[in-house]
Amino acid sequence: MPEPFEKQIAPENVPQQPLEKEQSEGDVEIEKELEKLESEINKQEKSIHTVTASLPIKQMTPIKPLVVKSVTRKKIEGILSEDLKELFQGMDAAHKAEFKRQAAETASALEILIATAKATAKKVAKLISTWLKFIPGINQFFLEQEAKLKTDKILAMTKEKKEGE
Repeated sequence: MPEPFEKQIAPENVPQQPLEKEQSEGDVEIEKELEKLESEINKQEKSIHTVTASLPIKQMTPIKPLVVKSVTRKKIEGILSEDLKELFQGMDAAHKAEFKRQAAETASALEILIATAKATAKKVAKLISTWLKFIPGINQFFLEQEAKLKTDKILAMTKEKKEGE
């Protein structure tokens, strides 16, 4: 019968000092070579960190999405901008920016009205006259006349579009 486990490993059989591995000269050279490579890698990593830390960080500015204008939208903007070049040139920068923003909103609203077939003379005229009121010092009669002319042109464009379909 085999001996019990406790008896197999007796304290007198266990060596007191760990066995030292005999190293050959080749092993010693390999270890030295390995240490050199590790220290070189550490130096390169440190230099990379210092170089990247010294680089200026540029903040990214958000990119505005590219807006593709439809043919209808371009025609509307063309009609709205007719005969207003001199008035636009005479405005200061703040008024120009606000006028352009309002023009884009008006063109967008008109495009939606035309697309949904809800473009009536009254709605179109109201949108255009509201937009033209942003021109500083505009004559009321001029405003009404321009709104009427632009309304007629937009309604004619709407009629052509309906007939073309």
